[in-house]
Order: sequence, then structure tokens, then C-alpha cells
Amino acid sequence: MDPRKRGALPNIISSQTSKCKNNAGAQDVDWAILYKGPAQNNGKLLASDSPDAWADGAAVVTQNNGHSFAVALTDVVGNHPNVKFLAYNNIPPAIPNVKTKSNSKGVIIVNSDAAANDGAWIVHTVPGFPAAKTGYSWPAAEIAKGHLLICMTIAETQINAIGMPDFKKLAEGQITTKPPFTISRSIKLTGAGAVPVQIYSKSAKSRYGKAILYKGPAQNTGKLLASDSPGAWVDNAAVVTADAGHSFAVALTHVVGNHANVKFLAYNNVPPGIPNVKTKSSSKGVIIINDTPAVNDAAWIVHTVPGFPAAKTGYSWPAAEIAKGHLLICMSIAENQINTIAASLIRAEPFVYYNDIPETVTAGMPDFQKLAEGQIPSMPPFTARRSIKITAAANVDVHLFGKAPKSRYGKAILYKGPAQNNGKLLASDSPNAWADGAAVVTQNNGHSFAVALTHVVGNHVNVKFLAYNNIPPSIPNVKTKSNSKGVIIINTAAGQNDGAWIVHTVPGFPAAKTGYSWPAAEIAKGHLLICMTIAETQINAVAASLIQTEPFVYYNDIPETETTGMPDFKKLAEGQIPVSPPFTTRRSIKTAAPASVDVHIYSKSAKSKYEIYKKVIVKALKKTIKVWSRRDNKLKGDCRVLQRNIRLIKSPAQIAGHATNIETDESNWIVSEPGNIFCFTDKPYSKNQIKEPGMAVCIDKDAIFARFNAIAAQVENCP
Repeated sequence: MDPRKRGALPNIISSQTSKCKNNAGAQDVDWAILYKGPAQNNGKLLASDSPDAWADGAAVVTQNNGHSFAVALTDVVGNHPNVKFLAYNNIPPAIPNVKTKSNSKGVIIVNSDAAANDGAWIVHTVPGFPAAKTGYSWPAAEIAKGHLLICMTIAETQINAIGMPDFKKLAEGQITTKPPFTISRSIKLTGAGAVPVQIYSKSAKSRYGKAILYKGPAQNTGKLLASDSPGAWVDNAAVVTADAGHSFAVALTHVVGNHANVKFLAYNNVPPGIPNVKTKSSSKGVIIINDTPAVNDAAWIVHTVPGFPAAKTGYSWPAAEIAKGHLLICMSIAENQINTIAASLIRAEPFVYYNDIPETVTAGMPDFQKLAEGQIPSMPPFTARRSIKITAAANVDVHLFGKAPKSRYGKAILYKGPAQNNGKLLASDSPNAWADGAAVVTQNNGHSFAVALTHVVGNHVNVKFLAYNNIPPSIPNVKTKSNSKGVIIINTAAGQNDGAWIVHTVPGFPAAKTGYSWPAAEIAKGHLLICMTIAETQINAVAASLIQTEPFVYYNDIPETETTGMPDFKKLAEGQIPVSPPFTTRRSIKTAAPASVDVHIYSKSAKSKYEIYKKVIVKALKKTIKVWSRRDNKLKGDCRVLQRNIRLIKSPAQIAGHATNIETDESNWIVSEPGNIFCFTDKPYSKNQIKEPGMAVCIDKDAIFARFNAIAAQVENCP
């Protein structure tokens, strides 16, 4: 049965709700976050009107009014002629046996009034919630569980950033079938203190806000943090089961109820009233828009509550979820940002259990159409980065990172200490600390570099690459002065500009097209691997530096049609080396993100006769450097030139708890003093490298620098 044909609430709410609500659900806010702990009825709310502390939820989450999300979903669970929404949930309300890999849950709500630009996006964790147009009903089973709901008030014009050509795709359930599969969008919460939400770009429109409800386990109310009071958590205005009187109940007013101009898309991996949904996704949320003409309002609620909110069937917090902890975040955004949200959501393969956002509202939102139609990525790359902004005067940036199950590429650094099986990983999505590698490096899946190399060791019609290594796989007795090892990967799909560059220290790795295999002998040694996601148009700059190092290219299937106008790449692929000066190069590239990271490449040929650390790196950086490398007894530290010292890092050292030493560590790297430069080099700190080619890849990023600088805390005394 079509969810839109279900009975509406007996009392139709006349005032439209397409924005996030504060704790009691009485006022519009930029954002609201409800975190309901396990067995808690109310949860804790954080909203833009009181962001400094969690507050107890104004009502129980099962109550259909009197609290933030019940009110925000009023015209999702009820009816209003100008409130329209698209709801998605991997466990949708009243739809059994849904099979989906997605875990996404949420609602996009818009105000369809002419001249209005109001909307909200709710993302959440509640399966089977909200039930569209049938009244607010929090799934009883979800009270025992913890859930998170986030509402963002946005301009309706921003919903394409969540997902307009893209919103149409979202609404129609389309999924990505052609690259690129990495994206960046930005929206703004539409309030007086607007919050930029980066899902990566910026919106100038700013009017509304956000709320965060954190409901602890066995808590009924939860704590709220909202944009109108961001200084502290406050008790949610009501128990999370209450259908009114608290932030998220009110924010969901027209998700669980009806309003002519509030429309939404709701998603949840455990959708309300739909048993036995099979999906890999865990996403839960609601994108709410106001389809009033010329209105650009929307909200996005993300949360953790299964079976919640039930679209159009009244507010109902699942009873079983009170016992659990939950987090709900509401962001008020511009409607034109929902395509950006959708562009990220489609990678998560959410189960959309309700959507009534008209195609007329999402015209020009292709990703939203894919989201609404259930389309998922089937070709690389399978990660997405988008930015939106909460729509208020003091915008809040919201960054969205999405990945499909097939995801491979990213910016990541793996440092495997000697005799370590997993190593330590530093990635752009968590750059502030080394993390243990997700799996042993010998495993052919389940960790960063194994997945990134999927179509290097395997096959894909649109993924091509060039691989180089001075000790290539299965090719004995190669004679070369080079020490460089790496892979350049591109996506050859028409109209795409995606690529990745991996530099590393592992001999005989990776073997092209014959399956993933980490050399057994290399477990005993320390190794460093760096992956940088770049634009395909930048590979000529990479090649210009590489040709100086005379790398041994053992595999290349990148078509010449892809590298037309790239003379240096042609030289690299053909094995040409410089025979006339200059014999050093400096090139710069940027990682492929709106908040890009500068990467500087310094290389020298054997004919230069330069010592790479002093004559190339120090000269380029104009700073003191600290060097981690194997050494001979000839080349010493050098402290003769002020602020141009070469200091040798003491061995042994620690990589966030993993021991390493220069005798068994194959990596060579430096950090600058002062920061924020980290460089990967392919030559050890020894005298004989003066006669050999060499290269340094230097990354200007404070988070990366800080991690390696901690390893370099102790240096040897100057000679």
C-alpha cells in the first residue's frame, strides 16, 4: 500500500512545521540534536538556542508533541498543504522484508509555499521512523536502545546539496552507476547564527539552525544542545516518547503528521512497521523541505533510532529504544542543499521508506533523484565528500563523508613498524591520532590499502594504472639506480577527473592483476605507504617529478587518449629519462577535496650530483629538518647553518605504541622545524645517494605533521 494513502491524524495541524525545533518544540532553531540513551524515554537534547550543555528532553520520545523532534516531524507524520518531505530508512515503517545495504535514516522536509525557502534535514538512527502521514509514533522496541537524531534547518534551495538534479535521483531511488563517486557539497543552516554544514562547498543563504539530542541508556528525556543555547547541554524539554513539547518531536511534526507544504524523505535501516529488512546500511534520518514556491527552507535530521519516525502516522518513539542510548541531530538548511546531502547518502545505500517531495521541487537535483529511487554506486570511486551549511547568520560547516561498500580511495598513511602485522593508520577522516590498522597487511580486504588497490591487483573496465618499483613483482635481477615505488591510478570513465597516487616502500608489491599479496619477507621490516586522492589532470605534474628518479615501470595500461597533452607522463610511461639540464624539478599538486592539501614534489636525477636532503629538501623548505632514515657513517647531521639544520632522529622510536628502528625500518621521512611539513623520501640518508636519483613528496598538513613530529621527539646531538 502506498504510504501516502494511509489515514492522516484526526486533528490536522494548521501551522506548518518545516524547521528544526528547540527542546520544547515551541520555537524554530538552527539545529537540534537528540541523543537518547538506552532505556531512556526522553534523551538529552542539544540545540542551537542552548548549545552550551545537554538538556533533558522536554518530553518522552514516544510523545507526539511537546519536544523537539516530535514537533519538527509534525507535517511528516501529519499533513500540511505546504509541507512536503522525502523520508528514507533502511527499515521503513510498515514495509516488511526490505533488502538494502544501506543503514541510512532521515527525512528532508521543505515548505512548498510560493516565495518560501524553508526546509529541514533530519538524520537519525531510528528504524521504522517516522511513519509518513499516519501520526507520530516512536517504535516501542527502540526505547530500550540508544538513538541519535539530528535536525538541521536549511533553505529549500540547499536540498540538492544533500542530494536538485541530485534530489530527483534521491527521490526516485536512483543510485550512482558511473564515476565520479567522490563528491563535495556545502549547505548552511538557515538561522541568525547559521552553521555551515560541509557534506564540501559554501552557501551564501543563511537563516535557520540545528539541534542535537543525546539520550543516554535508560534515560527518558535525554540532553539537548541547540543553536539558540549552545553553551551547555540542557535537559530535553520532555520525554522522548512525548509527541510534542520537545525539540525533535516538534521538528518531526509534519513527518509524523501532515502539512500541505512540508514534504520529506525518510530513511532508516530498521524502518517503522517493516520487519526483516536486509541491508548493510545503518543510516537513519529525515530530509524535510518546505515546497512553498520561492521558499528555500529545509531540515536534515540524522539519528540512531530504529523504526523512527513513522511517516504520517503520528509521533511514536519506539518503546524498546528507551533502554538504549540514542543521538539525534537536526540541522536547518536551505532546500537547495539537499542534493549535496543526497550525493553523500547514496554511497551509504540508505533504505528510503517514505518520500513525498515533489519532483518539481527537486528539478536539477540528480543525486536526490538517485537517493529517492534507491540507486547505489556501481563504479569507482565509492567515497563521497560533501559540505553543507546550517542556515543561520553565523553559519556552521557540516562535512559529509560517505562511502559505498565498494569504496577504495582516500588520503591515508599506513606506518607498519618492524614485525608488526597491522601497522598504524592516519587518514583524512580521522587525522588527529594514529589508529590501529583495521586488519593485518597480508589480508586481501578489510583495510585501507588492500581496498584502495582492489582494481590494481584485480580488474575494472574503467580503472587503469601505472605501477613502478625498483624491485618489481616476479621480475628478477632488475638493475636500476632508482629506489622509487608507487602506483598512479585513474578513472577513465568519460567526463571524470579522478585519480590516486600511492607511494610506498614495499619491494615486489603490488603485483598487477594477479590478486593482493603482501610479500611475506616484508612483515619483519618497517614500511610506510601513503595514498593521495588527486585529480587525473594532475598526473602529469607527478610524472614530471618521477622521470627525474628514473623509476622502473613494470605495468601501465593507462590509454594514451587519457594522457593527451601530458608530455611528461608519456616520458614516464616510455621510460625516458632527462639527458640535459635541469636535473632537479619542483612540482605542486593538491589532493582532490575543496579543503585540499598542498603536496610538493621535489626530485633530482643522478646527473645532478646533489645530496637530496641538504641540496634539495632544505633548500626548498628553507627550514631545519629532522630526518628518520637508515644511515651510513659518512653523512652526519649538519647544524652549521642557522635555521637550516639537518637533525637525525634517535632510534629506536615509537609509532603510537608500535616500536620501530632505523635498522629494520625501510621508510625514510622528514619533518620540518618549525612545522607543518612532512616529507616521504625514497633515498636513505647516506653519501652514495649523491650519485643516484631521488624524490621527496612533501605534504603541508598540520595534523599529519603533528603525528610524525611526535615520533621525532628525540634527536641526536649535532656533531
